Amino acid sequence: PSTLEADRRQRQMCIRDSPTISSAIMRILIAWDVKEDVDPLLAALSLLAVDSITWAGVLYLLPPDPDFVGFSAPTVAERADLESEGAAAERRLEDLTEAVSSALGLAATPILRRDATGAGILDSAEAEAPDLVVLGSHQRHGWTKLLHGTVSQSVVTRSLVPVLVIPHEGAP
Repeated sequence: PSTLEADRRQRQMCIRDSPTISSAIMRILIAWDVKEDVDPLLAALSLLAVDSITWAGVLYLLPPDPDFVGFSAPTVAERADLESEGAAAERRLEDLTEAVSSALGLAATPILRRDATGAGILDSAEAEAPDLVVLGSHQRHGWTKLLHGTVSQSVVTRSLVPVLVIPHEGAP
């Protein structure tokens, strides 16, 4: 095995053999962009695949409903696009949920919501009461980060439970 693979196995054994970590993580909430590659997430989950995990929720957030206060009312064509986007996201979420279920050896629960990303993750964490939030990050830098901040930064600083941030593949 490669050095990288041996290192991964060593970390996995440390996590699995640690009574503190393995007994503390029973419920995990995964917030992952369903349009992104799932391999980095599955690799991270292989390190967390401890016997004590009893529930995993896989969360995907669609943009807030345009009828929400502060947004202009969508046209009929825009409404059809939103419905189509929601149906496509639901199919991708089901695929991601199956992959997570297989990686963890349990039936994960898909959660599809319309909400602002950071707030939606935090609200879902409050509602689902996980022991750990696993979050994908696009690793924004420069002006984009300065103007908008990052979702992962917002969740990490405001979450009441531990957050594991995993960069999406291709993120700098």
